[in-house]
Amino acid sequence: MNNNRKRFLETVVKEIRSPSVRKMIVTELDHHIDKEKQRFITSGMSEEDAEEKAVAQMGNPVPLGKELKKLHRPRVDWWIAGLLMMALCFGFLPLLAMDENLGFVPHKIIYTIVGVVITGGLMLVDYSKIVKFRWASYLGGLFLLVFLILFPTA
Repeated sequence: MNNNRKRFLETVVKEIRSPSVRKMIVTELDHHIDKEKQRFITSGMSEEDAEEKAVAQMGNPVPLGKELKKLHRPRVDWWIAGLLMMALCFGFLPLLAMDENLGFVPHKIIYTIVGVVITGGLMLVDYSKIVKFRWASYLGGLFLLVFLILFPTA
């Protein structure tokens, strides 16, 4: 790989935080540079000049890296977040019908807040890193369910 190409790719990737996105962007840009290089070679340029021109044609690496960072930024699915909040609010509807003994309402509020915090934290987890433990987590959950069926609590 040419030094110019390597320096260009490193400068673009410096702007991006996520390692998986970095690899994907390097692969994509490398492919574009190769395509342009082949196009210049078929038009009669030497290999070194074709690569330099292909890299130069990509533009300034810093703004390109910033644009790619914006483009590949993870987004929150607000539709699902809204549905979750509606479901949590619907959990309070039965409390409106009750007139007496509302001593457990503070517990309901605390559990709802804890649930929202846990859900928010899980939205930040990259699930691709824990996919290798999928069978262990499935079997652990299955074991927990069987345990609760065999040994119920009060």
